[in-house]
Amino acid sequence: MTSRPVGRPTLERDVYACLYTRHHNGYVRQRHLRSIVGISHPWVVPFVVQLIGEYVLEIVADIREGLSDLDVPGSSQRAQYAVFVAANPGFLDLTSSRVVSYWNCYYRFEYPQLSEYPGFQLISSLRRAPA
Repeated sequence: MTSRPVGRPTLERDVYACLYTRHHNGYVRQRHLRSIVGISHPWVVPFVVQLIGEYVLEIVADIREGLSDLDVPGSSQRAQYAVFVAANPGFLDLTSSRVVSYWNCYYRFEYPQLSEYPGFQLISSLRRAPA
């Protein structure tokens, strides 16, 4: 179950949370990501995908947990992300470049193989989604 800011209508809270995924503080980004990652609005997808390119591994882990159906053929989550990926290949390429860069800079020793890095696994799942 996701927690959402209280005191606002649902749509307004979701928009607010999306905007705060771009906050300069990683803890704030993570808290707001957790409230939107499971939402099925198509306009939420770019905010989640952009966070895959973060250097904060805990945020990437939360995305992986929230997108648990991304690798399930026929799931609504996979279909929703597939539409975004097909329409925005350049955005996915840029996010993928960031994933590789942060892996190389910060996580190469923890994950010697790029394919083991959680951010790269998410990018791979997204690339398979439209298939």
